[in-house]
Amino acid sequence: MLLRIPHGRTDVDAAFSAKLRRSAGMPASRPVVFLQHGLLDSAAGFLVNGPGSSLAFLLADAGYDVWLGNVRGNTLSRSHAFLDASDERFWQWSYDEMAAYDLPAMMQYALRTSGARSLRYVGHSQGTTVLLAALAGPAGAGRVPSQHGGDGGGELMGGPAVPAGLVERAVLLAPVAVAKHISSVPLLTMAAMGTDDVRPKAAGMDVLEGCGWGWVGTKKGGTAAML
Repeated sequence: MLLRIPHGRTDVDAAFSAKLRRSAGMPASRPVVFLQHGLLDSAAGFLVNGPGSSLAFLLADAGYDVWLGNVRGNTLSRSHAFLDASDERFWQWSYDEMAAYDLPAMMQYALRTSGARSLRYVGHSQGTTVLLAALAGPAGAGRVPSQHGGDGGGELMGGPAVPAGLVERAVLLAPVAVAKHISSVPLLTMAAMGTDDVRPKAAGMDVLEGCGWGWVGTKKGGTAAML
């Protein structure tokens, strides 16, 4: 699920103005910023403190068109064309798919909808890992088209999932490029179990949700862990 705050509390005409600009083929008037959450979290992490204290609302009030991404598997992104979250095949993916498919697809939608040609990016923890991988790794079907033309086909297929220049500026909070020196007992426990074998109903994952990871739309037996 991709969330959006198109304007702040003091700019009530911004949404209508943006629609007119898009219909006229004009570039976006408000800079786009994309927020991507970390491990065991969702876009709610940028919203939970409410207006005046949460980053997403503060940026909207400052004049940004704010988009909030959710990676597959968290409590806001459980929909699938034909698989249910209780099906083990639903969980057969990792950071590679987030970088090759999910993040590019969300960015592409945000840019197409807003009319902007580039965006600012704020990532936390896992959100930094996914961006770095998308900038460096091979593209999937969700590749963001280059500003210089093309739709991801032909000669562009060998390029990164997110082409250079599309992200004007990136703020990486608690950046993670390589997972080493982890001291978290829950994460070490999951690693020792083999995350490839963890299923939504395994290892008390419903308890993790109850501790605040996935406070919106939780379902008993589900997991907000990005496995």
